[in-house]
Amino acid sequence: MTPQPPIPVRFVLPRARRRARAPVLGLLVSLGAAACGDVEAIDGPDGGLVDGDDPSLYAAGTTRYEAEARTRQNDAVVATNNPGYTGSGFMDYGGTGSWIEWSNINAAAAGSATVTVRYANGGASERPIALVVNGAAAGTARVPSTGAWDAWTTVSFPVTLRAGANAMRLTATGAAGPNVDHVEVTPAAVAPTGLKLPIEVFGPSGTRVSVQVRVDDLRDITHLYLRCNACGYHVTELDADAGKVKASVRINGGAAIPLKRYTADGRDVGNSRLEILDNAKDYGGLGGVFRTVKLKVPVSGLVVGTNTITFEHVTAAPPSIGFRILELNLLRGGSLSNRVLGGFTQDDPATWTPPLSSATEIAAGRTLWTKRSSLYDPGVDAIDGRLGGGAVTGNITASCADCHASDGRDLAYFNFSNHSIIERSIFHGLSRTDGTRIASYIRSRKADVPVVAAARPWNPTYQPGPGLDARPAYQWAAGAGVDAILADDAAMASYLFPSGQSLDAVRAVVNRHGKLNLRELPVALPMPEWNQWLPHVHPDDAFSTSASALRADESGDSVGKPFYTALYEAAEDDPTPRKIGDMTSRIKSWLKRGMTCDTNGDTSGDPWRALNGNVLSAVKLPKKTYTRCEDKDDRRRSDEEAYEIAKRGLAAWIAVKQWEIVHSNNLEDEGKEAQSASVPYPGGSRTLRSERVCSSQCVDARERGWFVTGRNTFDRPPHFTGHNSRHFFGQDIVSGVAETNAWYHLNMLLNPGYRIMMPNHFAYVCSHIEILQAESDVDQGFRFWASMIKQRQLQTNGLYGAETGNDLRTSQPHVYYKANRNGTSDTQASVGRTLWRYLAQAMVEDFVADANRATAAEWAAAVNNSKVQARESTDFSTGTTYDTGPLQGRNTFRVIPRLRELGVSSSVLTSLINWGEKTWPRGNWDSLR
Repeated sequence: MTPQPPIPVRFVLPRARRRARAPVLGLLVSLGAAACGDVEAIDGPDGGLVDGDDPSLYAAGTTRYEAEARTRQNDAVVATNNPGYTGSGFMDYGGTGSWIEWSNINAAAAGSATVTVRYANGGASERPIALVVNGAAAGTARVPSTGAWDAWTTVSFPVTLRAGANAMRLTATGAAGPNVDHVEVTPAAVAPTGLKLPIEVFGPSGTRVSVQVRVDDLRDITHLYLRCNACGYHVTELDADAGKVKASVRINGGAAIPLKRYTADGRDVGNSRLEILDNAKDYGGLGGVFRTVKLKVPVSGLVVGTNTITFEHVTAAPPSIGFRILELNLLRGGSLSNRVLGGFTQDDPATWTPPLSSATEIAAGRTLWTKRSSLYDPGVDAIDGRLGGGAVTGNITASCADCHASDGRDLAYFNFSNHSIIERSIFHGLSRTDGTRIASYIRSRKADVPVVAAARPWNPTYQPGPGLDARPAYQWAAGAGVDAILADDAAMASYLFPSGQSLDAVRAVVNRHGKLNLRELPVALPMPEWNQWLPHVHPDDAFSTSASALRADESGDSVGKPFYTALYEAAEDDPTPRKIGDMTSRIKSWLKRGMTCDTNGDTSGDPWRALNGNVLSAVKLPKKTYTRCEDKDDRRRSDEEAYEIAKRGLAAWIAVKQWEIVHSNNLEDEGKEAQSASVPYPGGSRTLRSERVCSSQCVDARERGWFVTGRNTFDRPPHFTGHNSRHFFGQDIVSGVAETNAWYHLNMLLNPGYRIMMPNHFAYVCSHIEILQAESDVDQGFRFWASMIKQRQLQTNGLYGAETGNDLRTSQPHVYYKANRNGTSDTQASVGRTLWRYLAQAMVEDFVADANRATAAEWAAAVNNSKVQARESTDFSTGTTYDTGPLQGRNTFRVIPRLRELGVSSSVLTSLINWGEKTWPRGNWDSLR
């Protein structure tokens, strides 16, 4: 989902080792399971009962959800004082903004439905209610008076439901709300198709897949609705080329309709008649940020009876092998609420078996999976611009097991189909028979890699969403699904502030001693899907593995093999937090050896940005050797792309192998165990324990996550490994910045640090959210504030002037108003001015309470990026810009008038002035009072 130039699904393993067996799973816990509230069985259309706990029956009739069995509520209570209700009671609403929500509204298939609300309104005037389904507004009903509180009636809403669990919220929008008894959900009548989804269109150029649907009533059918995974190339040069079409569709053999519409840099390329839906339209459309996109396609040529719909992989380009159609329907009047087809079934990975069942063939598949120097990659072949010739042949050293989990558990866990595995094998130069053997080996892993239904190649890994923590840790990597991605940033509001947006409600969320759960907080940004984790080029194919620099550690001492391999093997044999973390922290030191220049023109920048040095001199792809730094505008793509490919592949490989070790050893929940870390601090290190971290009060900081030292996916994005710190070659700037946002957010989900270490550099996390809003013109405010709140919570541990604690580089108050340097307040303000004021005030209150606990000596001892402006400084000039470096006092001095203009309380600003005067006594703080 976060775009980067496409990444091949590689079948690439050096040797088999003993693995910890995955836990034996009972019933899989689905998101929003009905355990949160009972669902009542009611009369179906033929007098039978439709059981709300049996989703296979939902299309047959109406399902009732009692209000008192809601999942969540705000300012509404269960009551029984008025007769005539069903179930065990009803919900009595409070004033405006009160709501109740069900997260277990289930649908057997995506489609239209009617929601009927049974209510009583004994008041004299209307009490309107608004319905929101899966974060999207579904309408507002007037709810007139019923004359008495025991007189019940109904009001209905047309809605669109997704397959599986849906979240539905009823909010009072008037001065007071009604009493709500229950809601009933009735799916629209549809024509059954019997189609099994997804439809996989994999293979070389010209590959076609046809399906048939029956239509008995053609009236007003205007559009084909599709949900497509990988219909774009996600390579700027291809997506921006009007002559390059990856996917198309035909109706009954008619003209091909290009499924192409890509927008970037003010250009709209492709089929302008396509309508891109939801937030994908704001992020480049097909080929942009979103890997899975919903779209409406105007169609004609349908007939009464059987119709053939044909999908074609028109022009293949490595590393892609095609695309998937996840959803399909015909629409009347172009309305998603008026779908024609139904009766779809989902291909169930639990039913998949090895296509070749004999032990001999499965063993042969494992041998092929681990065999090195046996694969070809046309994408690698094309690196030198000479496909089929030149210095880079495309014959690769890496095996399937090298780029994937060594035992293939990633393809098994994320349920890559037999067909996809076979076609990918053919892409890599193997025969169909050998591809079938590899697929048989992967399917044979089911015994120790149990099937997780939600784990699919198109579902973003670890995608956050409500109810995710209720699943076993083994299922966490599957995420909450592509449907958990919010329609826009504003849809996060009710999840981030479940008790409303009053100042006190905001204070409760901001509280630095709280534990904001990012794993269950949905966002409007997709996390990377598994294909995006995989290396495009394995390090063994990017570097000369015989080079002495590659076979030495960060000190230059020989380890007898590529250093990254040595670190992986050490972590695999002894999967401790330190050994797993060494795969990122020691690699960074290793890359720094001999480095004198980076992509930003610096001589001592981050090693992942290196353009030279001992290790990068061993890159064997065509490159220029940099003996001096050159400005980025003076460098040519052909000179430096090899370094980006090599570093990007190395960072991707490390992330995949860390996932392999953590997942195969059942370490996804280690963060919930009591852990400790020794933190360097003036006067000697301090040891912190995650189960009791104290700063004015003590917090149990344990939560689900990887407990691994150092960073995990944080160094993966283009901000580090890209040629210009914004995007990769072959990637537009919005897609590049969005990808950086996704990897940074994912790192926070995987390893928050538990208040005893800091694997997330929040100066980059929050600034890149602001950059994404600036580049895309799409609001990001709620995710910005959620990240800022989580940052301050993780920094609250009694340490000051250190990134592991309250680091003034990231926590200084100006960030609540405006970004560094010439930035704007657009991101902070995009939540609305009132909420912005409340957030700024609550954050300042919390910051001052924490910062007042620090001593002058602690601030003075801060070094490097955490260095604090000197106590005796007199640099307190006025202005409207806020600078990086040790200028926190001046930044605070400058922002106080702006916070006053925003409406932050005078008493709160006085406390901030007092803290500033205590910390930097030579500033004219009295001028601000």
